[in-house]
Amino acid sequence: MKDATIHSTTYNGFGEEIVSAIEAINILHEENLLENARVQGEYLVSRLEQLMARHSIVKEVRGVGLLCCVRFENVAAKFASLIPGAASQIVAKLTTGGIINQLFEKHNILTYSPPHDFDLLFLTPPLTITRQEIDELVDALDAVLKTNLLETTQKFLKKYVAS
Repeated sequence: MKDATIHSTTYNGFGEEIVSAIEAINILHEENLLENARVQGEYLVSRLEQLMARHSIVKEVRGVGLLCCVRFENVAAKFASLIPGAASQIVAKLTTGGIINQLFEKHNILTYSPPHDFDLLFLTPPLTITRQEIDELVDALDAVLKTNLLETTQKFLKKYVAS
C-alpha cells in the first residue's frame, strides 16, 4: 500500500474556489445587484404586461426579480389539443421555437423555453441589466410578435428539419 493515496473528503481545500465565491458575494453586495434585480424585474414585468395587452397570443406574464416568463396561447395549439396525442405540444413548441429563433436571429437576444412546458418563454437577463436594455428586449419581443407567426413557425420548422 505504499502507492495508495488517501482520499478523505471531496471538499478538502479548494482555496481558490472559496475566495472566488466570497468575492462573488462581495460584488453582489457592493454593486447592489440584488436590489437592481428587484427594481429592474418589476419594470420588466410591467413592460411585459403592456405587451400582453397588445398581443392576444400572450396569456400570462410572471416574474420574481429578473427571472421572468411569458406564457403563450396559440389558437392553432388550442385546435390541436382536440386531437388525441401530442399535437398541441408540437404546435406550441414550434410557435415558441419560432419566436425564440427570431429573437436570436434578428435581435441577438438569447432566450429559452423549459422542456416541461413549450408554451413558456423564459427571460433571464443578467443582474446588471439596465432599463434601456429591458426596453430593447421588450421592443424586440413586440416586433417579433407583430410578425406573421405562421411564417415565423414555418421558417423555424424548415431550419429545424434541415439540421
